[in-house]
Amino acid sequence: MNKNDLRYIKTESLIQDSFLHAVEEVSFERVTVSLICSRARISRFTFYAHYEDKYQLKDTMLKMLEERLNQSIDQALLSHAANGNYYPSAERYVREIRSNSQMIKVLLLCDRTAVATIIKGTFLDSVTALYVDNYMDIVSKNTDVQFTRAFFSNALVGYAETIISASDSISEHEMIRQFYTLVGHAGKYYLQQLRSKTNRKE
Repeated sequence: MNKNDLRYIKTESLIQDSFLHAVEEVSFERVTVSLICSRARISRFTFYAHYEDKYQLKDTMLKMLEERLNQSIDQALLSHAANGNYYPSAERYVREIRSNSQMIKVLLLCDRTAVATIIKGTFLDSVTALYVDNYMDIVSKNTDVQFTRAFFSNALVGYAETIISASDSISEHEMIRQFYTLVGHAGKYYLQQLRSKTNRKE
């Protein structure tokens, strides 16, 4: 089957949307291929032409989420951060979480650890590695840095969950302001901490 065919692409999107709604309705553990097919109004044969099972479907959607978030990190954003201006990063983070809120919400129900790893990897580790040489090597050798990274990582994931749950009760502007106030300072401290390690003579 040609994966570039418009019918294939539409069916793929239909299966994914049906999966998200089914998980939200009954939980990932209770979702079956039959339920997904019923919601999508497709045959099991059609489903299996796209995926081996619900686990491969989940993994595909995790990969999609990772690609979407990684694409949100552009050179302009990195330049602002390099000059100590982290507010654009706070804006981008909040807006990306909001624009992918349904996918993130449901995938957290499927595999919270995997989603947390994606969020941390995109908005913390991948970006920080561009500014700090031997970034993960420094983290692995310094317990104080590990504590800060753990705090900052968990703050990113926890705030993502809060953004999703509070999307109807607080404005985007206020979300960005609060995120920058609470997490932005931790990010600045973390980067300063890492850079102090790179300047230290062994």
